[in-house]
Amino acid sequence: MSQSRTSIAASIAVVPAVLSDAYSAFEHAHAAKRADEVAELIALCRVCDAYAISDTTVVEGCERLVRFGGDGTPEVGEFVVAELAALMRCGTDTARAQVRRALNLRHRHPQLWEATVAGLVPVWQAFLVTDACAGLAQDACLWVDAQVAIASCLQPFPRVMRQVEGWVLAADPAAAAERAAQAESSRYVRVEGIVDGACGVSARLSAGDGLALDDALTVVAAALPVVEDHEVRRATALGVLARAVLGQDALLAPEVPAEELPTAQGSTSEAPTSEAPSALVLAAAAPSAVMLGAERPATAAHDGLAVLGRLGDHLTAGQPRRATVVVHINRVDLPAPERGVAEVERWGHVLASQVREVLSGCQVTVRPILDPEALAPSDAYEVPEVMRFALHQRNPVDVFPFGTRAARACDTDHTQPFDAGAPPGAGQTNLTNLGPLARFSHRVKTHGGWQVTQPTPGTYCWRSRAGYEYTVSAAGTVMARRPTAPGDRWWLREEPPPLEPEPPA
Repeated sequence: MSQSRTSIAASIAVVPAVLSDAYSAFEHAHAAKRADEVAELIALCRVCDAYAISDTTVVEGCERLVRFGGDGTPEVGEFVVAELAALMRCGTDTARAQVRRALNLRHRHPQLWEATVAGLVPVWQAFLVTDACAGLAQDACLWVDAQVAIASCLQPFPRVMRQVEGWVLAADPAAAAERAAQAESSRYVRVEGIVDGACGVSARLSAGDGLALDDALTVVAAALPVVEDHEVRRATALGVLARAVLGQDALLAPEVPAEELPTAQGSTSEAPTSEAPSALVLAAAAPSAVMLGAERPATAAHDGLAVLGRLGDHLTAGQPRRATVVVHINRVDLPAPERGVAEVERWGHVLASQVREVLSGCQVTVRPILDPEALAPSDAYEVPEVMRFALHQRNPVDVFPFGTRAARACDTDHTQPFDAGAPPGAGQTNLTNLGPLARFSHRVKTHGGWQVTQPTPGTYCWRSRAGYEYTVSAAGTVMARRPTAPGDRWWLREEPPPLEPEPPA
Protein backbone atom coordinates (compact mmCIF):
# COMPACT_ATOMS: atom_id res chain seq x y z
CA MET A 1 0.00 0.00 0.00
CA SER A 2 2.79 2.41 0.87
CA GLN A 3 4.51 1.60 -2.41
CA SER A 4 1.32 2.44 -4.30
CA ARG A 5 1.00 5.75 -2.49
CA THR A 6 4.63 6.50 -3.25
CA SER A 7 4.10 5.89 -6.99
CA ILE A 8 1.03 8.13 -6.99
CA ALA A 9 2.92 10.88 -5.22
CA ALA A 10 5.77 10.54 -7.68
CA SER A 11 3.43 10.81 -10.66
CA ILE A 12 1.92 13.97 -9.20
CA ALA A 13 5.31 15.43 -8.48
CA VAL A 14 6.45 15.22 -12.11
CA VAL A 15 3.69 17.58 -13.33
CA PRO A 16 5.51 20.80 -14.30
CA ALA A 17 4.52 23.90 -12.40
CA VAL A 18 3.66 25.68 -15.64
CA LEU A 19 1.15 22.92 -16.50
CA SER A 20 -0.35 23.05 -13.03
CA ASP A 21 -0.77 26.79 -13.42
CA ALA A 22 -2.40 26.27 -16.80
CA TYR A 23 -4.90 23.84 -15.27
CA SER A 24 -5.72 26.34 -12.54
CA ALA A 25 -6.14 29.13 -15.10
CA PHE A 26 -8.45 26.94 -17.18
CA GLU A 27 -10.56 26.06 -14.13
CA HIS A 28 -10.85 29.73 -13.23
CA ALA A 29 -11.75 30.73 -16.79
CA HIS A 30 -14.37 27.99 -17.04
CA ALA A 31 -15.96 29.05 -13.77
CA ALA A 32 -15.92 32.68 -14.89
CA LYS A 33 -17.53 31.72 -18.20
CA ARG A 34 -20.35 29.89 -16.44
CA ALA A 35 -20.82 32.84 -14.07
CA ASP A 36 -20.97 35.22 -17.03
CA GLU A 37 -23.64 33.08 -18.70
CA VAL A 38 -25.73 33.14 -15.52
CA ALA A 39 -25.27 36.90 -15.24
CA GLU A 40 -26.42 37.34 -18.85
CA LEU A 41 -29.46 35.14 -18.18
CA ILE A 42 -30.46 37.19 -15.13
CA ALA A 43 -29.87 40.49 -16.97
CA LEU A 44 -32.00 39.32 -19.91
CA CYS A 45 -34.89 38.52 -17.56
CA ARG A 46 -34.47 41.89 -15.88
CA VAL A 47 -34.75 43.61 -19.28
CA CYS A 48 -38.03 41.78 -19.90
CA ASP A 49 -39.31 42.77 -16.45
CA ALA A 50 -38.45 46.44 -16.94
CA TYR A 51 -39.56 46.79 -20.57
CA ALA A 52 -42.85 48.62 -20.95
CA ILE A 53 -44.86 49.81 -23.93
CA SER A 54 -47.58 52.38 -24.42
CA ASP A 55 -51.10 50.99 -24.25
CA THR A 56 -52.60 54.09 -25.85
CA THR A 57 -51.04 53.76 -29.33
CA VAL A 58 -53.31 51.71 -31.58
CA VAL A 59 -52.31 51.84 -35.26
CA GLU A 60 -51.57 49.17 -37.81
CA GLY A 61 -48.12 47.68 -37.23
CA CYS A 62 -47.64 49.17 -33.75
CA GLU A 63 -45.90 47.27 -30.98
CA ARG A 64 -47.93 44.62 -29.18
CA LEU A 65 -47.63 42.61 -26.01
CA VAL A 66 -46.72 39.05 -26.89
CA ARG A 67 -46.04 35.89 -24.90
CA PHE A 68 -42.62 34.72 -26.07
CA GLY A 69 -42.64 31.69 -23.78
CA GLY A 70 -45.16 29.01 -23.00
CA ASP A 71 -48.11 28.80 -20.64
CA GLY A 72 -47.38 30.68 -17.41
CA THR A 73 -44.85 33.16 -18.80
CA PRO A 74 -45.57 36.92 -18.81
CA GLU A 75 -46.32 39.03 -21.87
CA VAL A 76 -43.57 41.41 -23.04
CA GLY A 77 -43.43 44.15 -25.68
CA GLU A 78 -42.36 42.46 -28.91
CA PHE A 79 -39.80 45.11 -29.94
CA VAL A 80 -37.60 44.29 -26.95
CA VAL A 81 -35.87 41.68 -29.11
CA ALA A 82 -34.66 44.37 -31.54
CA GLU A 83 -32.48 46.01 -28.88
CA LEU A 84 -31.35 42.66 -27.48
CA ALA A 85 -30.47 41.28 -30.91
CA ALA A 86 -28.19 44.22 -31.66
CA LEU A 87 -26.49 43.93 -28.26
CA MET A 88 -26.01 40.17 -28.74
CA ARG A 89 -24.76 40.69 -32.31
CA CYS A 90 -27.33 38.28 -33.72
CA GLY A 91 -30.55 38.27 -35.70
CA THR A 92 -33.92 39.03 -34.14
CA ASP A 93 -35.06 35.41 -34.52
CA THR A 94 -32.11 34.26 -32.40
CA ALA A 95 -32.81 36.94 -29.78
CA ARG A 96 -36.48 35.96 -29.72
CA ALA A 97 -35.49 32.34 -29.04
CA GLN A 98 -33.22 33.42 -26.18
CA VAL A 99 -36.03 35.45 -24.58
CA ARG A 100 -38.40 32.51 -24.94
CA ARG A 101 -35.97 30.09 -23.31
CA ALA A 102 -35.06 32.46 -20.48
CA LEU A 103 -38.69 33.16 -19.59
CA ASN A 104 -39.63 29.50 -19.87
CA LEU A 105 -36.77 28.56 -17.56
CA ARG A 106 -37.64 31.13 -14.89
CA HIS A 107 -41.43 30.76 -14.88
CA ARG A 108 -42.01 27.12 -15.88
CA HIS A 109 -38.97 25.34 -14.38
CA PRO A 110 -38.41 26.96 -10.96
CA GLN A 111 -36.23 24.16 -9.57
CA LEU A 112 -34.09 24.02 -12.68
CA TRP A 113 -33.84 27.84 -12.60
CA GLU A 114 -32.48 27.75 -9.05
CA ALA A 115 -29.94 25.09 -10.00
CA THR A 116 -28.87 27.10 -13.05
CA VAL A 117 -28.49 30.37 -11.15
CA ALA A 118 -26.47 28.53 -8.50
CA GLY A 119 -24.07 27.34 -11.21
CA LEU A 120 -24.95 23.65 -10.80
CA VAL A 121 -26.44 23.31 -14.32
CA PRO A 122 -25.00 25.11 -17.35
CA VAL A 123 -27.42 27.48 -19.07
CA TRP A 124 -27.28 25.59 -22.37
CA GLN A 125 -28.27 22.34 -20.66
CA ALA A 126 -31.19 24.02 -18.90
CA PHE A 127 -32.36 25.40 -22.25
CA LEU A 128 -32.40 21.88 -23.75
CA VAL A 129 -34.88 20.87 -21.06
CA THR A 130 -37.06 23.96 -21.57
CA ASP A 131 -37.15 23.35 -25.32
CA ALA A 132 -38.24 19.75 -24.80
CA CYS A 133 -41.12 20.93 -22.59
CA ALA A 134 -42.18 23.86 -24.79
CA GLY A 135 -45.54 22.30 -25.73
CA LEU A 136 -46.63 21.45 -22.18
CA ALA A 137 -49.07 23.35 -20.00
CA GLN A 138 -47.53 24.92 -16.92
CA ASP A 139 -48.80 22.28 -14.46
CA ALA A 140 -47.36 19.47 -16.57
CA CYS A 141 -44.13 21.41 -16.98
CA LEU A 142 -43.78 21.78 -13.20
CA TRP A 143 -44.13 17.99 -12.85
CA VAL A 144 -41.33 17.41 -15.37
CA ASP A 145 -39.25 20.03 -13.56
CA ALA A 146 -39.53 18.02 -10.36
CA GLN A 147 -38.40 14.83 -12.12
CA VAL A 148 -35.42 16.62 -13.65
CA ALA A 149 -34.46 18.10 -10.28
CA ILE A 150 -34.43 14.66 -8.62
CA ALA A 151 -32.55 12.95 -11.45
CA SER A 152 -29.97 15.76 -11.73
CA CYS A 153 -28.87 15.08 -8.16
CA LEU A 154 -28.02 11.48 -8.99
CA GLN A 155 -27.26 11.21 -12.71
CA PRO A 156 -25.07 12.91 -15.34
CA PHE A 157 -26.90 15.26 -17.66
CA PRO A 158 -26.85 13.06 -20.81
CA ARG A 159 -28.64 10.35 -18.84
CA VAL A 160 -31.19 12.88 -17.58
CA MET A 161 -31.89 14.14 -21.10
CA ARG A 162 -32.53 10.61 -22.36
CA GLN A 163 -35.43 10.42 -19.89
CA VAL A 164 -36.90 13.87 -20.52
CA GLU A 165 -38.86 12.81 -23.61
CA GLY A 166 -40.54 10.04 -21.61
CA TRP A 167 -41.42 12.45 -18.79
CA VAL A 168 -42.91 14.88 -21.31
CA LEU A 169 -45.14 12.11 -22.69
CA ALA A 170 -46.15 10.97 -19.21
CA ALA A 171 -46.92 14.51 -18.05
CA ASP A 172 -49.74 14.92 -20.59
CA PRO A 173 -50.53 11.85 -22.73
CA ALA A 174 -53.46 13.58 -24.45
CA ALA A 175 -51.29 16.47 -25.54
CA ALA A 176 -48.64 13.98 -26.70
CA ALA A 177 -51.20 12.28 -28.96
CA GLU A 178 -52.21 15.67 -30.34
CA ARG A 179 -48.59 16.57 -31.05
CA ALA A 180 -48.15 13.29 -32.88
CA ALA A 181 -51.13 14.14 -35.08
CA GLN A 182 -49.71 17.59 -35.75
CA ALA A 183 -46.31 16.09 -36.59
CA GLU A 184 -48.00 14.10 -39.34
CA SER A 185 -48.94 17.36 -41.06
CA SER A 186 -45.58 19.04 -40.41
CA ARG A 187 -43.43 16.68 -42.41
CA TYR A 188 -40.75 18.20 -44.61
CA VAL A 189 -37.64 17.59 -46.66
CA ARG A 190 -34.97 20.29 -46.80
CA VAL A 191 -31.92 20.44 -49.01
CA GLU A 192 -29.41 22.70 -47.29
CA GLY A 193 -26.80 25.04 -48.73
CA ILE A 194 -23.60 23.97 -50.44
CA VAL A 195 -20.66 23.39 -48.08
CA ASP A 196 -17.37 21.99 -49.42
CA GLY A 197 -19.06 21.13 -52.70
CA ALA A 198 -21.86 19.07 -51.12
CA CYS A 199 -25.40 19.65 -49.82
CA GLY A 200 -26.81 18.38 -46.55
CA VAL A 201 -30.31 16.89 -46.56
CA SER A 202 -32.66 16.81 -43.58
CA ALA A 203 -36.17 15.45 -43.45
CA ARG A 204 -39.11 14.62 -41.20
CA LEU A 205 -41.12 11.75 -42.63
CA SER A 206 -43.84 9.49 -41.40
CA ALA A 207 -42.45 6.30 -39.90
CA GLY A 208 -43.61 4.26 -42.88
CA ASP A 209 -42.16 6.62 -45.46
CA GLY A 210 -38.89 6.83 -43.55
CA LEU A 211 -38.51 3.05 -43.53
CA ALA A 212 -39.50 2.92 -47.19
CA LEU A 213 -36.91 5.53 -48.16
CA ASP A 214 -34.22 3.71 -46.22
CA ASP A 215 -35.13 0.48 -47.99
CA ALA A 216 -35.22 2.17 -51.39
CA LEU A 217 -31.77 3.70 -50.96
CA THR A 218 -30.38 0.33 -49.96
CA VAL A 219 -31.84 -1.31 -53.07
CA VAL A 220 -30.63 1.38 -55.49
CA ALA A 221 -27.21 1.49 -53.81
CA ALA A 222 -26.91 -2.25 -54.38
CA ALA A 223 -27.41 -1.64 -58.11
CA LEU A 224 -24.47 0.77 -58.27
CA PRO A 225 -20.89 -0.34 -58.96
CA VAL A 226 -19.16 -1.33 -55.72
CA VAL A 227 -16.36 1.21 -55.92
CA GLU A 228 -17.31 3.29 -52.90
CA ASP A 229 -18.29 2.88 -49.28
CA HIS A 230 -21.86 1.69 -48.70
CA GLU A 231 -22.98 4.98 -47.14
CA VAL A 232 -21.48 6.92 -50.06
CA ARG A 233 -23.39 4.70 -52.49
CA ARG A 234 -26.61 5.37 -50.57
CA ALA A 235 -25.98 9.10 -50.98
CA THR A 236 -25.36 8.55 -54.69
CA ALA A 237 -28.59 6.53 -54.84
CA LEU A 238 -30.61 9.49 -53.57
CA GLY A 239 -29.14 11.64 -56.33
CA VAL A 240 -29.88 8.93 -58.90
CA LEU A 241 -33.54 8.87 -57.85
CA ALA A 242 -33.77 12.65 -58.11
CA ARG A 243 -32.10 12.89 -61.51
CA ALA A 244 -34.26 10.08 -62.85
CA VAL A 245 -37.40 12.13 -62.22
CA LEU A 246 -35.72 15.08 -64.00
CA GLY A 247 -34.78 12.88 -66.93
CA GLN A 248 -31.05 13.46 -66.50
CA ASP A 249 -29.29 10.31 -65.28
CA ALA A 250 -29.38 6.62 -65.90
CA LEU A 251 -29.49 3.90 -63.25
CA LEU A 252 -27.40 0.80 -63.77
CA ALA A 253 -29.91 -1.83 -62.68
CA PRO A 254 -28.81 -5.39 -61.86
CA GLU A 255 -28.59 -7.63 -64.85
CA VAL A 256 -31.80 -9.63 -64.76
CA PRO A 257 -33.44 -11.59 -67.58
CA ALA A 258 -36.08 -9.48 -69.27
CA GLU A 259 -38.80 -12.08 -68.71
CA GLU A 260 -38.34 -11.71 -64.93
CA LEU A 261 -39.05 -7.98 -64.96
CA PRO A 262 -42.80 -7.19 -64.66
CA THR A 263 -44.47 -4.06 -65.88
CA ALA A 264 -46.25 -1.65 -63.53
CA GLN A 265 -49.35 -3.88 -63.83
CA GLY A 266 -47.36 -6.99 -63.00
CA SER A 267 -47.13 -8.48 -66.52
CA THR A 268 -43.78 -9.36 -68.04
CA SER A 269 -42.09 -6.98 -70.41
CA GLU A 270 -38.73 -5.97 -71.76
CA ALA A 271 -35.90 -4.90 -69.48
CA PRO A 272 -36.34 -1.49 -67.91
CA THR A 273 -35.08 1.57 -69.64
CA SER A 274 -32.06 3.45 -68.33
CA GLU A 275 -34.24 5.93 -66.49
CA ALA A 276 -33.82 5.75 -62.71
CA PRO A 277 -36.56 4.80 -60.24
CA SER A 278 -38.53 6.77 -57.69
CA ALA A 279 -38.45 5.75 -54.05
CA LEU A 280 -42.20 6.08 -53.46
CA VAL A 281 -43.19 3.42 -55.96
CA LEU A 282 -40.38 1.18 -54.86
CA ALA A 283 -41.89 1.14 -51.39
CA ALA A 284 -45.10 -0.20 -52.88
CA ALA A 285 -43.28 -3.04 -54.64
CA ALA A 286 -42.97 -4.97 -51.38
CA PRO A 287 -44.93 -3.12 -48.68
CA SER A 288 -44.78 -5.84 -46.07
CA ALA A 289 -41.01 -6.04 -46.36
CA VAL A 290 -40.69 -2.28 -45.97
CA MET A 291 -43.08 -1.82 -43.08
CA LEU A 292 -42.17 -4.88 -41.05
CA GLY A 293 -38.44 -4.93 -41.71
CA ALA A 294 -38.62 -8.46 -43.13
CA GLU A 295 -36.08 -9.67 -45.64
CA ARG A 296 -37.20 -8.72 -49.15
CA PRO A 297 -37.14 -11.45 -51.77
CA ALA A 298 -34.49 -10.84 -54.43
CA THR A 299 -37.12 -10.31 -57.12
CA ALA A 300 -38.71 -7.45 -55.15
CA ALA A 301 -35.72 -5.22 -55.81
CA HIS A 302 -35.91 -5.96 -59.53
CA ASP A 303 -39.67 -5.32 -59.52
CA GLY A 304 -39.12 -1.97 -57.87
CA LEU A 305 -36.40 -0.89 -60.28
CA ALA A 306 -38.51 -1.85 -63.27
CA VAL A 307 -41.65 -0.07 -62.08
CA LEU A 308 -39.69 3.00 -61.06
CA GLY A 309 -37.90 3.25 -64.35
CA ARG A 310 -41.25 3.48 -66.07
CA LEU A 311 -42.43 6.06 -63.53
CA GLY A 312 -39.45 8.26 -64.47
CA ASP A 313 -40.50 8.01 -68.13
CA HIS A 314 -44.07 8.94 -67.23
CA LEU A 315 -43.13 11.94 -65.07
CA THR A 316 -40.61 13.49 -67.43
CA ALA A 317 -42.20 12.53 -70.76
CA GLY A 318 -38.79 13.17 -72.27
CA GLN A 319 -38.71 16.78 -71.05
CA PRO A 320 -36.39 17.89 -68.21
CA ARG A 321 -38.03 19.95 -65.46
CA ARG A 322 -37.40 23.70 -65.72
CA ALA A 323 -35.97 25.62 -62.75
CA THR A 324 -33.85 28.71 -62.22
CA VAL A 325 -30.41 28.44 -60.61
CA VAL A 326 -28.52 31.73 -60.27
CA VAL A 327 -24.73 31.42 -60.12
CA HIS A 328 -22.46 34.40 -59.49
CA ILE A 329 -18.92 34.11 -60.79
CA ASN A 330 -16.32 36.83 -61.24
CA ARG A 331 -15.08 37.05 -64.80
CA VAL A 332 -11.48 37.22 -63.57
CA ASP A 333 -11.89 33.65 -62.32
CA LEU A 334 -12.95 32.25 -65.67
CA PRO A 335 -9.44 31.70 -67.08
CA ALA A 336 -8.39 29.74 -63.97
CA PRO A 337 -11.57 28.31 -62.41
CA GLU A 338 -9.65 25.96 -60.11
CA ARG A 339 -8.62 29.02 -58.07
CA GLY A 340 -11.92 30.93 -58.18
CA VAL A 341 -15.09 30.73 -56.09
CA ALA A 342 -18.67 30.90 -57.39
CA GLU A 343 -21.82 31.65 -55.39
CA VAL A 344 -24.91 29.58 -56.09
CA GLU A 345 -27.68 31.93 -54.96
CA ARG A 346 -29.77 30.58 -52.07
CA TRP A 347 -27.48 27.55 -51.73
CA GLY A 348 -23.89 28.52 -50.97
CA HIS A 349 -20.48 28.52 -52.60
CA VAL A 350 -18.53 26.10 -54.76
CA LEU A 351 -15.20 26.21 -56.51
CA ALA A 352 -15.55 27.84 -59.90
CA SER A 353 -14.34 24.58 -61.41
CA GLN A 354 -17.46 22.87 -59.98
CA VAL A 355 -19.91 25.19 -61.74
CA ARG A 356 -20.04 22.87 -64.75
CA GLU A 357 -21.28 20.04 -62.51
CA VAL A 358 -23.84 22.29 -60.80
CA LEU A 359 -25.24 23.46 -64.13
CA SER A 360 -25.11 20.07 -65.81
CA GLY A 361 -28.06 19.73 -68.18
CA CYS A 362 -29.12 23.37 -67.70
CA GLN A 363 -29.61 26.11 -70.23
CA VAL A 364 -27.22 28.89 -69.15
CA THR A 365 -27.93 32.62 -69.53
CA VAL A 366 -25.07 35.04 -68.76
CA ARG A 367 -26.32 38.23 -67.09
CA PRO A 368 -23.73 40.79 -65.96
CA ILE A 369 -24.44 42.68 -62.74
CA LEU A 370 -25.98 46.09 -63.39
CA ASP A 371 -24.15 49.36 -62.82
CA PRO A 372 -26.20 51.08 -60.05
CA GLU A 373 -25.22 54.54 -61.30
CA ALA A 374 -26.87 53.78 -64.63
CA LEU A 375 -30.29 53.26 -63.06
CA ALA A 376 -32.54 56.28 -63.34
CA PRO A 377 -34.52 57.32 -60.20
CA SER A 378 -38.28 56.77 -60.22
CA ASP A 379 -41.13 58.94 -58.96
CA ALA A 380 -43.30 55.87 -58.29
CA TYR A 381 -43.54 54.30 -54.86
CA GLU A 382 -43.24 50.82 -56.37
CA VAL A 383 -39.63 49.79 -56.94
CA PRO A 384 -38.80 48.76 -60.52
CA GLU A 385 -37.75 45.13 -60.75
CA VAL A 386 -34.35 45.95 -62.24
CA MET A 387 -33.66 48.39 -59.37
CA ARG A 388 -34.75 45.80 -56.82
CA PHE A 389 -32.35 43.28 -58.37
CA ALA A 390 -29.47 45.76 -58.20
CA LEU A 391 -30.34 46.55 -54.56
CA HIS A 392 -30.22 42.89 -53.62
CA GLN A 393 -26.79 42.55 -55.20
CA ARG A 394 -25.51 45.58 -53.27
CA ASN A 395 -27.07 44.65 -49.93
CA PRO A 396 -27.81 40.91 -49.97
CA VAL A 397 -29.30 40.73 -46.44
CA ASP A 398 -31.55 42.73 -44.12
CA VAL A 399 -29.82 46.04 -43.33
CA PHE A 400 -31.08 46.13 -39.73
CA PRO A 401 -28.13 45.75 -37.29
CA PHE A 402 -26.88 42.16 -37.48
CA GLY A 403 -29.73 41.25 -39.83
CA THR A 404 -29.74 37.74 -41.29
CA ARG A 405 -32.76 37.49 -43.60
CA ALA A 406 -31.93 37.36 -47.31
CA ALA A 407 -32.78 40.58 -49.16
CA ARG A 408 -35.06 38.75 -51.60
CA ALA A 409 -37.30 37.82 -48.64
CA CYS A 410 -37.38 41.39 -47.25
CA ASP A 411 -39.49 44.49 -47.79
CA THR A 412 -37.87 47.16 -49.93
CA ASP A 413 -37.91 50.15 -47.59
CA HIS A 414 -37.51 53.84 -48.42
CA THR A 415 -34.87 55.03 -45.94
CA GLN A 416 -36.44 58.47 -45.92
CA PRO A 417 -40.22 57.94 -45.99
CA PHE A 418 -41.81 58.31 -49.40
CA ASP A 419 -43.65 61.62 -49.80
CA ALA A 420 -46.69 61.15 -52.01
CA GLY A 421 -47.00 64.92 -52.38
CA ALA A 422 -43.48 65.47 -53.73
CA PRO A 423 -43.29 67.25 -57.12
CA PRO A 424 -42.60 65.28 -60.31
CA GLY A 425 -38.93 64.60 -60.87
CA ALA A 426 -38.10 64.21 -57.16
CA GLY A 427 -36.94 60.65 -57.85
CA GLN A 428 -37.48 59.41 -54.30
CA THR A 429 -37.26 55.77 -55.37
CA ASN A 430 -33.58 55.30 -56.06
CA LEU A 431 -30.72 53.20 -54.72
CA THR A 432 -29.55 55.99 -52.41
CA ASN A 433 -32.90 55.87 -50.59
CA LEU A 434 -33.69 52.14 -50.55
CA GLY A 435 -32.74 49.27 -48.31
CA PRO A 436 -33.99 45.70 -47.72
CA LEU A 437 -35.66 45.30 -44.31
CA ALA A 438 -37.27 42.17 -42.90
CA ARG A 439 -40.91 42.76 -42.02
CA PHE A 440 -40.18 42.80 -38.27
CA SER A 441 -37.22 45.18 -38.76
CA HIS A 442 -39.45 47.38 -40.91
CA ARG A 443 -42.03 47.60 -38.13
CA VAL A 444 -39.34 48.38 -35.55
CA LYS A 445 -38.15 51.27 -37.73
CA THR A 446 -41.67 52.59 -38.27
CA HIS A 447 -43.19 52.08 -34.81
CA GLY A 448 -40.34 51.16 -32.45
CA GLY A 449 -38.51 54.45 -32.08
CA TRP A 450 -35.44 53.43 -34.12
CA GLN A 451 -33.94 55.98 -36.53
CA VAL A 452 -31.91 55.31 -39.69
CA THR A 453 -30.08 57.35 -42.31
CA GLN A 454 -28.19 56.33 -45.43
CA PRO A 455 -25.23 58.74 -45.65
CA THR A 456 -23.72 56.88 -48.61
CA PRO A 457 -25.42 54.35 -50.91
CA GLY A 458 -25.55 50.98 -49.17
CA THR A 459 -24.39 52.23 -45.74
CA TYR A 460 -26.99 52.67 -42.99
CA CYS A 461 -26.55 54.45 -39.66
CA TRP A 462 -28.99 53.31 -37.00
CA ARG A 463 -29.83 54.74 -33.58
CA SER A 464 -31.84 52.53 -31.25
CA ARG A 465 -34.47 53.71 -28.82
CA ALA A 466 -32.00 53.04 -25.98
CA GLY A 467 -29.36 55.25 -27.61
CA TYR A 468 -27.03 52.63 -29.13
CA GLU A 469 -25.73 53.48 -32.60
CA TYR A 470 -24.78 51.01 -35.33
CA THR A 471 -23.34 51.27 -38.83
CA VAL A 472 -24.52 48.61 -41.29
CA SER A 473 -23.18 47.86 -44.75
CA ALA A 474 -22.92 44.83 -47.00
CA ALA A 475 -19.79 43.86 -45.04
CA GLY A 476 -21.71 43.63 -41.75
CA THR A 477 -22.48 45.63 -38.61
CA VAL A 478 -20.32 47.56 -36.15
CA MET A 479 -21.43 49.27 -32.97
CA ALA A 480 -20.51 52.93 -33.42
CA ARG A 481 -21.52 54.33 -30.04
CA ARG A 482 -22.84 53.29 -26.66
CA PRO A 483 -25.02 55.52 -24.51
CA THR A 484 -23.56 56.83 -21.28
CA ALA A 485 -23.85 54.14 -18.64
CA PRO A 486 -25.96 54.96 -15.59
CA GLY A 487 -24.11 56.01 -12.48
CA ASP A 488 -25.47 53.12 -10.46
CA ARG A 489 -24.06 50.06 -12.17
CA TRP A 490 -25.99 47.56 -10.11
CA TRP A 491 -24.72 44.65 -12.17
CA LEU A 492 -21.11 45.36 -11.09
CA ARG A 493 -21.81 45.47 -7.39
CA GLU A 494 -20.35 42.60 -5.44
CA GLU A 495 -22.28 40.81 -2.76
CA PRO A 496 -21.06 41.68 0.76
CA PRO A 497 -18.97 38.95 2.40
CA PRO A 498 -20.94 36.55 4.56
CA LEU A 499 -21.02 37.32 8.25
CA GLU A 500 -18.91 35.08 10.38
CA PRO A 501 -20.90 33.14 12.96
CA GLU A 502 -20.68 34.40 16.47
CA PRO A 503 -18.57 32.28 18.81
CA PRO A 504 -20.56 30.05 21.12
CA ALA A 505 -21.30 31.52 24.54
